[in-house]
Amino acid sequence: MNRLLIILLILVTACGKIKNKADMVVDKTKDKIINELKEPIISNASLFDKFPELKNEKYKIDFKQGVKCEYLPAFYKYYFTYYGNKSKVLDFISQIKCTYTEIVPDTICKRIDFAEFQKGKSGLTDLEKQKTDFFYKYQKLNSTDLELYDCIKTPEHHFIIFDTKTGMIYHMIENFNE
Repeated sequence: MNRLLIILLILVTACGKIKNKADMVVDKTKDKIINELKEPIISNASLFDKFPELKNEKYKIDFKQGVKCEYLPAFYKYYFTYYGNKSKVLDFISQIKCTYTEIVPDTICKRIDFAEFQKGKSGLTDLEKQKTDFFYKYQKLNSTDLELYDCIKTPEHHFIIFDTKTGMIYHMIENFNE
């Protein structure tokens, strides 16, 4: 009888430890999945894949770098840097056909101030900051040398920063749901 009690006690204790270990593994896995969902899937991106029309010589595009950040469930951002004809690029963006019309799209790219642009650019993950460092180099420039524009072409919102000294264009595209 004593042996039976000892075996029963060992089994109960072991089952409790197994359950605790299983709960701990589930919690760790859940936390890892949640953290992974917060981080974007990042890949290289080409401006010319996104907008093949920009290969046309009239835009004078000299593409430098591009990254696409994809967040779950269906949010993405593109970051591009390139040289090009500012007025032709702004005109091209203004002419993009919209796929949604619940939000009235812009007909032209509107000039915005530096502070207005900066206030909407918080909340980047560490990975996104690291992979888009090339884009955010504009922050080290004198803001008086920058012209900033935005243009809503649903479902995308374009932000364009033009460096008047070098001609570099910093172009970010965010999608949004209406």
